[in-house]
Amino acid sequence: VATLLAVAGSFVLARWKGLDGTTTAMLVVNSLGLLFNIGGTPTAVLRLFERFRLFSIQKTIAAVIRLLGVLVALYYGAGLWGFLVVALVATTAGRLLLIYNAWQTLRSRGLTGVLRARATRMGEVLRFAVWTNLITTVSLPVKHLDMAIVGALISLESVGVYKLIKQIALVMTMVSDSVYQVIYPRLAALLAKEELEGALQHARRAGALLLAFTSCAAVTVALFGPLSISFLFGAEYARDPLSLDAYMFLRAISCAFVVVHPLFLALGFVRQELGILIVSNLLYLGAAYLLGSWLGLIGIVLAYGVQFSTVLIPKCLIIRSTLLKRRAAAGAAAATVPGA
Repeated sequence: VATLLAVAGSFVLARWKGLDGTTTAMLVVNSLGLLFNIGGTPTAVLRLFERFRLFSIQKTIAAVIRLLGVLVALYYGAGLWGFLVVALVATTAGRLLLIYNAWQTLRSRGLTGVLRARATRMGEVLRFAVWTNLITTVSLPVKHLDMAIVGALISLESVGVYKLIKQIALVMTMVSDSVYQVIYPRLAALLAKEELEGALQHARRAGALLLAFTSCAAVTVALFGPLSISFLFGAEYARDPLSLDAYMFLRAISCAFVVVHPLFLALGFVRQELGILIVSNLLYLGAAYLLGSWLGLIGIVLAYGVQFSTVLIPKCLIIRSTLLKRRAAAGAAAATVPGA
């Protein structure tokens, strides 16, 4: 269905924008990659059995294929078609390898019959999938609209500076995202066993390690970032060290508390997550417009701080309330046991 929609959308976009036949054909071919975009179930299998090393292998192989293909296309002057085919082949190979790794993981545990098993409780699964996809959609403004806001309110030159700042912070984001992928299935398993204290202990430890790493990264950038950026990219990219330092500081805090998000989802607060994100993103758009117009680039950075704090604080309060209620329930249950 997604492939058919993408192909149809390619023709609609081509007619709307007046694209030529070659560009339209590229859009259609690129849409065919969706046929192999089956990553949800294989990813879940590998996470469930904690085969995270296979993720690294799969991503490395896909990246090597892409790099070698780009070099070959560049050497032979293959043009845009060549780079498109390389990207499509590398992406497809990576996804097929992911499926193969998941299948081998199931096979090694004698669970290949799971594909023939009858699906149960599909209503709950579909509802969870719908809510989580809505959450992903609602998260788009912060991920993609910030560049457009910077360009509209400040200048196109500031877009380049802001993009570079975000690229530097990717070091922290990549580490925190990896921790998210690792800790989520563990938290879900612990909470399924009603081991809330164990889940909280795992989250605290992971958060402490992330805070140590992100703090070091932020301090390093603050000390050496402006000089390094000026040397590597030019003085024009190092003209706003305040925005760089502020963004790295806020990003360090955001990444350190990333463990709150999988814990919140594992507790089953999917609808609350969507509501919190809608409110926080609306606040972000308003804050970005007001602060960006008033303070420039540093205003956009502060608006990011508003966004993640209005997500983090409500989640922490809800988790704390849940913990207190469960402790009280456990205490009441223990008090009714004879001899307790």
